Amino acid sequence: MSIDHNKVYLGAGMIEFVCSLEPKSEDIDFLTERLDEDACYAVQMPPSQKFGFFIKNGLMRQIVAGCNGIVIFGALFLRQIWVAKEFRGQKYGTKLIHAVEDLARNKKCSMIIVRTMSWQAKDFYLKLGYFVEFEQLGFEKNSIMYHLRKNITLE
Repeated sequence: MSIDHNKVYLGAGMIEFVCSLEPKSEDIDFLTERLDEDACYAVQMPPSQKFGFFIKNGLMRQIVAGCNGIVIFGALFLRQIWVAKEFRGQKYGTKLIHAVEDLARNKKCSMIIVRTMSWQAKDFYLKLGYFVEFEQLGFEKNSIMYHLRKNITLE
């Protein structure tokens, strides 16, 4: 096997090896769909489902807060949450988290998983009943990534 300018040559055939720091959404979706197919076949799991919640200002219809993630294998993984600086302190983040928790219950998830850095929102999540499952060290400037979890009780 030899690699030459993003092309990998395997024996007589050629397979293109593409490294992208800005992959297309449809390429990422393709991978997710293939993993879903494997999971559905191997252990009869339902396919994953992406979600997003957005708060937009009234006049400009611009996003001022939002979050997104994926429901997968009986859990909800919150990938990111953001509130514009001028809208912080107005409970938009809390409203988004409550919407996420409602979705998790609706989808019968057993837990919500989220990650945050030491300089981000750990206290925010703790205040909302999440707990640190583990810490990951080794990031730049002695930053710590916290892996948090909240168990969901189905009502």
